[in-house]
Amino acid sequence: MSLISHAFDVARKEWGWLATDPMRDVTRPADGPPRFRRIAPGEIEATLLALGYQEGKEVRYTSQRVAVAFLFAIETAMRSGEILGLTGMTVDFASRVAHLPLTKNGSARDVPLSTRAIELLGILPKVDAGQPLFNVNDKSRDQLFRRARDKAFPDMPEQARFTFHDTRHKAITRLAKKSLSSTWRE
Repeated sequence: MSLISHAFDVARKEWGWLATDPMRDVTRPADGPPRFRRIAPGEIEATLLALGYQEGKEVRYTSQRVAVAFLFAIETAMRSGEILGLTGMTVDFASRVAHLPLTKNGSARDVPLSTRAIELLGILPKVDAGQPLFNVNDKSRDQLFRRARDKAFPDMPEQARFTFHDTRHKAITRLAKKSLSSTWRE
């Protein structure tokens, strides 16, 4: 609706094609309820297994790279597109920082990387410096992740299923717990 409204607005204001905005009296539907789904530890393990990932084993297949991206998302709270866009040139391994030149909100940001996040990047097959570290496109990541989740949990109702994006809730909750526990110690 926003796109259509904007198109009518341009047609009216800039091109003079319309006298009034036909969208002015249209009621927008209410936003859907926000998601508060956190992925449980057992769900993580079952999904990793369905993706063919085993800790300590060589990462060779695309599904295993998706598993590493899944773990990396839980560790960093980064979005899928941000993770899949990482290259050897955007990650400073020495400083343990991932530089995101363009994020969803249109600005750049730096993401500090934990020891575990660096370990996860280190188990990926090597690529040239300018190539994506995960070497997976978003469509493949989405398809492989959903297949693995559904294979691991075939009887899970649609409304209860977790998504890759739900890793952000899991990661932020973990980070908040770490922050609170260190605050209480001070």
